This record gives sequence, C-alpha cells and structure tokens, in this order.
Amino acid sequence: ISPYAAYELLNEASHSFNLLDARQAISVQDRRQYILKLCKLSTAIIKSYLNNTEKNINNSKQKISDKKISRNQDLKILTTTNHPKEKADFILELLCEDLPATSSDILRQQLEQNLKKYLQNFEYKNITSYATMRRLVVIIKDLAFYAKNKIIQKRGPAKSISYDVQGQATKALLGFAKSCNTNPQNLKTAYFKNQEYIVFTQNINNNLNLATELTTLIKKAVNELHCKTTMQWFQSEQRFIRPVRSILCLYADYVVDLELFFCQSSNKTQAHRFRKNNQIIEIENAQDYENKLAKYQVILSFEARKAEIQKQLKNISPNNAAIINHELITEWAATVENPQVYTFKIAKKYIDKLPDIFIKEILAKNVKAITNQNYALIISDIKAQD
Repeated sequence: ISPYAAYELLNEASHSFNLLDARQAISVQDRRQYILKLCKLSTAIIKSYLNNTEKNINNSKQKISDKKISRNQDLKILTTTNHPKEKADFILELLCEDLPATSSDILRQQLEQNLKKYLQNFEYKNITSYATMRRLVVIIKDLAFYAKNKIIQKRGPAKSISYDVQGQATKALLGFAKSCNTNPQNLKTAYFKNQEYIVFTQNINNNLNLATELTTLIKKAVNELHCKTTMQWFQSEQRFIRPVRSILCLYADYVVDLELFFCQSSNKTQAHRFRKNNQIIEIENAQDYENKLAKYQVILSFEARKAEIQKQLKNISPNNAAIINHELITEWAATVENPQVYTFKIAKKYIDKLPDIFIKEILAKNVKAITNQNYALIISDIKAQD
C-alpha cells in the first residue's frame, strides 16, 4: 500500500479513536495500547514516505539545463516555425498536492477567466475548465495560432458637412482625410445615433502568435490566481496555494515551453493516485487527455463525480433512509477524483446512550459522514481491495 493511502486510513482510524475516547468508551489500559499502535503506524508511514521521497530526489538530480535539452530532443516544441497549420486544441493542467475542497472550484473559475482575458486577441471555439482535488485543467477548442487582425475605425465629420452643393469635398472632409493619411475616395460612411458620418477603417496585422505569446499569457493567468493563504518557493516571487508537482501544456501535439513553480512543462501527467498508483501517462492532445484520464480512473467533471456519489447513495439506501446532506455531498465531490462510498455500523450502545442529532453532528463535522439509523456513510478515493 502506498504511504498516501496508509496516511488516509490512519487519519480515519485516529478520528474514530478520538470519538470513542471522548465518550469514555475505551478503558485506560486499552487506550494506552491504541495510542501506541497509532504512533507505530504513523512512524512506519513517515519512514515509507521519506524513503520514496529520497528515491525521487536521487532520480531527479540532473541540472535543469540538462533536463531541458533532453526534453527538447524528445518532444515537439511549439515555435514560430514548428506549429500546426490550422486551428488546434490547447490544454493546460496544473497537477498539485491536495487542493482545499472550498478553493478548487474558485481557482478553476479564476484560471478560466484569466485565460479568456489574455487570449482575447486569439479566436477559439469554446473554453472548458475542470477541477479535482489534485488538478486544475483548462481546455480550449480550435484555438487559432495567429492573433486576429486589429480593426481601427476613426469617425470624421458628418456627411452633411463633408460635401458642398456640387458634391465636392469640403475642407472638413479634406482635413480628416489628410489626418488619416488617405484620399477622400477611400473613406466610407457609417451611422451613429441615426446620423451618417464619414469614417476611416483600417485593418492592421498585429503579428502576434501563440509561440511568442502563450508562455507569457499563461504565467500571467496563473500568477493572478487569488487564494486566502499561499506558499512561496525559496526566494521566488511565485506563490500558490499548494505545491505544484507537474505541468502539462499542449497545443495540438506540440509542447508549449513553460516553466512555473520550478516545474518544466511536458506532455505527461499522472493517473489516479491510489487506483493506478500515480502511473505516468503520456498525452498526445486535448482529446487524448480526456479519454486517457477516464481510462486511468480520474473523473474530471465535478458534476459527474457528484452524480456518481448520489448514484451510490441511492444503491446503498434505495428508500432514501439516509439523510442526504447536499452540502456534504458537494464537499465530497471536491475531495476525490473517483468517489467510492462506504458504510460502517454505529455500535448499538452508542445509539442507545447518545441523542441521534448528536451522533449526526459529530460524524458530519469530524468524519464528514452522512448518517442513517444505525450506520454511517463515508467517501474515499480508495477501492475496498486497496
């Protein structure tokens, strides 16, 4: 079992022990033995985590420059000369440590809005964003490589004073044409507030493209994410709510060259933490990303995770015997990538001694559980065989 899975199970065991101990349901002798067991388990988990971390550090001691050269040789990097000939899909994924349940959706909305703001000069079909406990994802369909041309329109004098009775240009029209560096014959007319005016329209090629602009735009969009509390990396000015572990950034099948939070962008991400043991997945494009994450046990859509939880609750309690706490179900959906609902029985002696409302409140606040008459429901990312 991975140290992450063991840590989650240890937390659940610790919560259960604290609840029982608070009700004086454990004898003094048993209490000492349980505490020693929890301490030994936590020590073993810490040692396992440190061993894994040391292995990861030893495997990644190459210099950043060596990594970049190696990566550029193996992957197609987006450049001004190496890019798709037509519109293509774009995907950005920030893979982090566990995001707070109350912050993940807010950060998702902010990242989507920030990218919309900075990509307003580029045409695209639509933009979709997702958030899980570990990922912030934005997918943009049919994003153009070249920016839209700027159309400048300058309004001149009213048409009624632009020509004399013989139809010749007046001084007002000639002066306006001169200021626009053009001839009166090249000017057009347009209506403003029910009055016709002379206008000068110019189509300007702004020469912007994704290869030169996208890296800067993404950094601006990410750095403008607002969180209540953030972490800082060394002496860097970059701050984020949780450590970032990897960045996937693709335009079609080209990797967008990007470095954020000391992570270099690539075409790889990780599968489900527990069900697929953080397996590394190589992504070809945005469509491939959605398909492969579904295959590797990650449900990207928040609504799909919520629907899956409600479906499992209905199967467990077909007659709606469980008291459905919609606020808690929403929190559940934000804390897992593939929900699995489990039941555990509440001992009859506690049901007899404690008021029903007290049991419900304690379990809802401390264990994040939904209660029935004699059992409780909890959420996990781990399947029973794990």
